[in-house]
Amino acid sequence: MKLEVLISCMHQKDCSIIQRSKITSDALIINQCNRNEHIHIVGEYGQKIQMISTTERGLSRSRNKALQNAKGDICLFCDDDEQLVSNYEEIILEAFKNNHQADIIVFWVDIPSKKGKFLKKSKRIKYLDTLKISSVQIAFRRESLLKHCIQFDVLMGSGTGNGGGEEVKFLFDCLHKGLKIWYIPQMIGMVAQTDSQWFHGFTPQFMRNQGWSSRRIMGLFWGYIYIIIFILRKYSLYKYDCTFWRAMKETHLGFFEERA
Repeated sequence: MKLEVLISCMHQKDCSIIQRSKITSDALIINQCNRNEHIHIVGEYGQKIQMISTTERGLSRSRNKALQNAKGDICLFCDDDEQLVSNYEEIILEAFKNNHQADIIVFWVDIPSKKGKFLKKSKRIKYLDTLKISSVQIAFRRESLLKHCIQFDVLMGSGTGNGGGEEVKFLFDCLHKGLKIWYIPQMIGMVAQTDSQWFHGFTPQFMRNQGWSSRRIMGLFWGYIYIIIFILRKYSLYKYDCTFWRAMKETHLGFFEERA
């Protein structure tokens, strides 16, 4: 099996992100910028590197272009502020060899902005588990996604104005199609502490986006249940930015809002 790292980034002048991210395997760079270009080079470790520069915008569009142009048997999503551990390729390929039924494997990535504890046991990922997963943790069998025509929702994610949640929708769609997702407690990288492109606090607009994305991901019934639970359980987090009743109002407005 061959591993290919799929990097989403913006305004890169060259392929030096490969060195910064400590990538030693094959890689595909999707570089959203002000030009259209497709180049192929050989890296310092002999790996094949593609760089597609495009004038498209939006993280989900970047991920989808990566899916359309990837060539690896196993692929790993990567961001421009991430560094991989030295033996990441061995860890990932070994995990897929030992888990023949897994279509997707979620690994541990050290993300300072996330406060979740390191989970020490392997587990099967179900719907609620996806709410705590970031896209940079996701490796997958490319053929499994192609077979089921799974892509990211282009109305969600950074660059859309609709907030985040695109990786959750992606994993929900995978589970809906019957793909098997596992978590393996091995660290493959770390993400720098950088400012989010879409999260700027629990503002009224965040709450409205939360309502909209909850329905889009979970549907009418479970989406509504989720926003009520979110408003009740997350009050200590959002109370300085938004009152309880304002949060209730905005999530409901977003929940029933139609967006194109």
